[in-house]
Amino acid sequence: MKGLPRTADQYSYDIKVTNMDYTEGHRAAQNMERMGGSFERQLALAYYRADSTNAQRLRNAFPEIFEKNLELYEFYLKEEAKSRNPIPNF
Repeated sequence: MKGLPRTADQYSYDIKVTNMDYTEGHRAAQNMERMGGSFERQLALAYYRADSTNAQRLRNAFPEIFEKNLELYEFYLKEEAKSRNPIPNF
């Protein structure tokens, strides 16, 4: 019927769910707290205070933010390890 508003089931949603576990989410939150903007810092604080169910909700609500920050956390961890153990030049 033309002119009637759509119902929720008539919309196509592109929902991305992350397979990140709690520990990976915590690492991402650590990076958000250190390097993120104000929204990401507040999201990290909410993640720290969340129980496991709500932590999963946060990871699923903002998968791009958590995945980006987990990648950055792992990158900085590797860079830090390199700087502590430089490879000698022969």
